[in-house]
Amino acid sequence: MRAPAVSREQIIAAADAVARRDGLDRLTARALCAELRLTPPAIYRHFATMELIVDQVVDDVIGRVDLPGPEVGDWADRLRACFLSVHDVITDYPGLAARMGRHLPYGPSGARNARFLHDLLATAGVADENRQKILYAVFVYVWGHLLAADAAAVLLDFNARAAHGREQFLWGLDHLLDSFRRLGA
Repeated sequence: MRAPAVSREQIIAAADAVARRDGLDRLTARALCAELRLTPPAIYRHFATMELIVDQVVDDVIGRVDLPGPEVGDWADRLRACFLSVHDVITDYPGLAARMGRHLPYGPSGARNARFLHDLLATAGVADENRQKILYAVFVYVWGHLLAADAAAVLLDFNARAAHGREQFLWGLDHLLDSFRRLGA
């Protein structure tokens, strides 16, 4: 008896569901096949390795990051909105922040987001020598917060952690961006 046909899109949707529910570290071929009720050959017809599936899930997730336009405000307001979106998108996926810290996403969505950040600061008139410093400081803050939130998930209820964590995240992000504004970056 032949296994039911499954599309790339169905595989990625199921992989996304497993990653969101169980965490990225638990997205295995066994877990994915259980989700789809298929055997491994069915998924490997579309993807040569599990790593390619994980890479696609990561790219799809970061593709959901909002890249706000000028209607949101100045460069710092837009940077805030972008990184708030990063926070909100990534906190839905346990283990994603840690994976992205180990393997920077280089897919189409990663390139899109990097281009947005570069163009945002370049067109805002931020001095060349400050662009990388600002992005580095914000990235370190955001990823540090996301990694701490992942660690806290083991100890706290997820919904309570998410609400409290978002409030703490915004407090720090707002103070960080305000300091850059005052410097006239």
